[in-house]
Amino acid sequence: MDFIKTDTMDKKYLKIANTGLIEVEALTLMGASTKAGQNKIGQFGSGNKYALAYFLRNEYDLKIFVGNREVEVSTQRVQFREQFFNQIFIEGNPTSLTTEMGKDWKLWHALREIYCNAVDEGLILISQVEKIETSEDTTAFFIEMKPDLEQFMFNINDYIALSKEVLFENEHGKIYRKHGAKAGIYRKGILVHETEAGSIFDYDLPELHINESRIADYSWQIPEQMWKLLFSCPITSIAREILTNIKDKRFIENKIDDTFAFITNDMNPAWLEAIQEREIAPRSMAGYVKDEDVAKTLFLPDVLYNRIAAADTEAVSNSFKKALRGIYKEVEPTALQTAMLAEIMYFFEECKFGIPYPIKIVHLANKSIYGTITETEILISDIGFDKGKQFVINTIIEEYIHLKYGVADESRAFQDASIDLLITYMKNINAFNI
Repeated sequence: MDFIKTDTMDKKYLKIANTGLIEVEALTLMGASTKAGQNKIGQFGSGNKYALAYFLRNEYDLKIFVGNREVEVSTQRVQFREQFFNQIFIEGNPTSLTTEMGKDWKLWHALREIYCNAVDEGLILISQVEKIETSEDTTAFFIEMKPDLEQFMFNINDYIALSKEVLFENEHGKIYRKHGAKAGIYRKGILVHETEAGSIFDYDLPELHINESRIADYSWQIPEQMWKLLFSCPITSIAREILTNIKDKRFIENKIDDTFAFITNDMNPAWLEAIQEREIAPRSMAGYVKDEDVAKTLFLPDVLYNRIAAADTEAVSNSFKKALRGIYKEVEPTALQTAMLAEIMYFFEECKFGIPYPIKIVHLANKSIYGTITETEILISDIGFDKGKQFVINTIIEEYIHLKYGVADESRAFQDASIDLLITYMKNINAFNI
């Protein structure tokens, strides 16, 4: 049965209540938690104790009710060696806790702990109240509404995602609508990562590993799980907003190139739909896109570009293409390169070694590659001509084998194709019939 204590009507409180009745030992026994291994928020058995120390140290009026019974919380000044401490007493009994615990904690840390434990047990309320109302089957914390607590409640979504708008949700987490400047990284609705960087969206990543301070343990997990969530999202407008704003270096999404190796899931087709009539190019090669194509081109981090280009070759910028074995940009050959290529093609003709594929001179992004192919063309790097005609001839023959036989570098198939080509040439040039 509910009741009202009228002696506190002159104060306002923040009430945090959950189903079930807390055991007093949960407030006194360090490391005591029945949640270990359950992937719950309050799994370490220390949070409520540190929260009590914070509120008592900062002279908050704090009341705890287990059902309709108030748990008395107080402090007594004790001496240990040369120092004095405020020892915490629960229901008149001394504990091993003092108000010195968690001296570097902020208000939101303490509130987070009480809220998290309430969530684990079955949160039913977090709200400002003017009455101390309790129920026989619930546990309730009442915390005095001081100005700093009022300010916290005003900005509560920065720390606890109580009313943040969920734009998308699946097994990988939630994508929240952005409401503040800083990136909000949450785990099960609780902020677990503080950063000065911004973000396009806020994210709830339930599989993040947290430490006893409820902070994400491994920074590399954040982008890995964030992009796993984003790539699985089927909402075109979300993908489009990412593609449009990812060029901004202030945003954590901009750093995808640093985390590519860990992102393995498929990209939802919504990302291809989000491009619409735009073309794409990797930001590392933005200087190679023609001026007339810049306005209609999305410049993306290389990893994101490669993902989309592999799925939709039509989206690749006309002035910046991706060959089967390398990224390249078409260039206007110099007079010397044009003359050298003409001499090389005359050499092949005189040797009766026909090259039936068009040959283009391009600039390859990878400086260690001197040749590559498309589905119908041989592409020779412009810097390869600096190595002389014989080097270019070797490169053309190698790419011819790749294109004609469809074999990869450094493979037995390439070796067999090379030998077969040589034998065929020897037969043709000598008119042998073997």
